[in-house]
Amino acid sequence: AMVAPLHNDVGEDLRKLGRHEEALEHYRQAKEIYCRTHGEDSEESANILGNIASVMDQQGLNREALVIKRQVMDIQRRVGRDKELLAISLLNTGMSHVILGDFDGAKPLLE
Repeated sequence: AMVAPLHNDVGEDLRKLGRHEEALEHYRQAKEIYCRTHGEDSEESANILGNIASVMDQQGLNREALVIKRQVMDIQRRVGRDKELLAISLLNTGMSHVILGDFDGAKPLLE
């Protein structure tokens, strides 16, 4: 179980260096481990999915990132104990709608 946080940390370092594909590979390995150990509907899995979405945004894959951000938001609504993380997720998802020019989709998330 200690391997997943290491993959997450390495992924974060690689993301900061702009090595997106390598970062995604580490994030995906962390996600696989967290899904096995905590379940797909866990805050740990949601966190990793959020990291994957961030990399996709940096790659200009905004629509793909939005799909993942909605998954994160849904997981946090179901199992999230941290209301601040849910608020951040709503903001991130809403801003993705704004970036894509979907103001009607953004409005309920940002209100």
